[in-house]
Amino acid sequence: MVKRSIRLVYTDRVVDHVAQIGFDSRLGARPLQRVIEKEIVTPLALHLNDNPHLRDTQITIDLDDANGRVIVAS
Repeated sequence: MVKRSIRLVYTDRVVDHVAQIGFDSRLGARPLQRVIEKEIVTPLALHLNDNPHLRDTQITIDLDDANGRVIVAS
């Protein structure tokens, strides 16, 4: 990301979403790593793979209110 000068921006909605589904009352925040992998890292990796030309840009990670899915847009 640094070599390609790509900045990541997370909206408050996606941060709240990940925090909410990554917390378990019994386990605390332990499941958070798996949620981050599934909800953030995988969609981001797919977006970067589909757009290898991206350089000097900003990628925004947001939550689609209609279906509750994470959106990665550049």
